[in-house]
Order: sequence, then C-alpha cells, then structure tokens
Amino acid sequence: MLKEVRSGNFDNVDKAIKDADENLAKAHNAQTQLLAQEAGGEDLELGFIFVHGQDHLMTTLLLRDLITDFIELYKNR
Repeated sequence: MLKEVRSGNFDNVDKAIKDADENLAKAHNAQTQLLAQEAGGEDLELGFIFVHGQDHLMTTLLLRDLITDFIELYKNR
C-alpha cells in the first residue's frame, strides 16, 4: 500500500483503507463479544490460537493507524 501512496494513487489507497476498516470492525466486534461473555461470568476456553489471533488484530489495528498517518503526510506534501 505504501507504494500506492508514494505514487500518489490515493483512490486505491482510500478504498483499501475503507475495506480494511470494515473488516477490522467485524474482528473487533467479535473480540468485544467474547470479552463481554467472559466478563459476564461465562467460562470460555481460549487457546493459544485465540491469543495469536488477538496479537494479529492488535498489530493490524496499529499498522492501520500508522499507514493512515503516512497517507495524510503524503497527501499534504
């Protein structure tokens, strides 16, 4: 995506960010639902794969924020 940003092709980038935001919202909602279930007293057996998925979600959210900042920097130069 950074290659697109560097070349000034912001239409493709904006669409990709929008698509990513939609999918990240779904993942975040699933995470929130599980957290609410556990907070409500439900005993959830969450294994290593779930923890690994949580790590990926957190990293992806951070990278989405960073790339959004990069996009704004390139748009304003």
